[in-house]
Amino acid sequence: MTASNSPTYNRAPSKELQRTLKEGFLKPILHVSTRTVDDCKLDVHLRVNDEVHVYCGHARLVKATLNKSGTIKLDADKSFRVQTPQKKLFRTWRQEESGLKEALSVFLENVDVRDSQKKEGLVQARWACIKGKPWTPFDRECAFPEWQGTSVPKVDQALRLLGDISKRSNRREKPWAEPRKPTGKQLDQIAVDESGRLVLVELKDANSADDKIYYAPLQLLRYVYEWHEALRWPSVRDQLNELINARKELALRLMCRF
Repeated sequence: MTASNSPTYNRAPSKELQRTLKEGFLKPILHVSTRTVDDCKLDVHLRVNDEVHVYCGHARLVKATLNKSGTIKLDADKSFRVQTPQKKLFRTWRQEESGLKEALSVFLENVDVRDSQKKEGLVQARWACIKGKPWTPFDRECAFPEWQGTSVPKVDQALRLLGDISKRSNRREKPWAEPRKPTGKQLDQIAVDESGRLVLVELKDANSADDKIYYAPLQLLRYVYEWHEALRWPSVRDQLNELINARKELALRLMCRF
């Protein structure tokens, strides 16, 4: 197992972003975590480069970025930007402006999220509400940017063997699906239990493609190797704790420490 360069997980907000989320201009963004859209509880997460994302299932409805100038840029995927007048919400705001709460509320009341964007994302949103037992999730779509991660020869060998089996399977019956490569780059969720142990969570839709289900254990095993390797860097542990502390400070459903 090898790794190149070093991993980082610096998703904790700057003091300025934390302040404007807690008591300033972006407070309405923080408070959408109490709302639902189409029976899906909204999920607020912190990201690199002083960004805050609002999710509905797998759909990212809003992205707020604190610019170096102190202004706030509100953006979203194109499919959601066109659902509301851009000048009302998705634009660059000055922090002394008013009207964000109202514009955000109108958008969330009228936004259309496709069923395909919810599915397992709906389960993920419900898992995000868990607190304490068996663990408390504190981030989603987890990855180490610009880190090539680990090479796990035994997992690669297992995938090759299963690929060979799929090719030799009885074609008169439903054949084994061949594993896709790569097996995934973003872990669905990370959580911490009451003992301070890190928990890796990968969710799969039972109605999705067979190869996603059959080979999910190997995908998760690869994540286990990757995170085990990444946690050898004290800086990664520090960054995870910074993120946890920020979520606690912002009351984003976190009580434990990793």
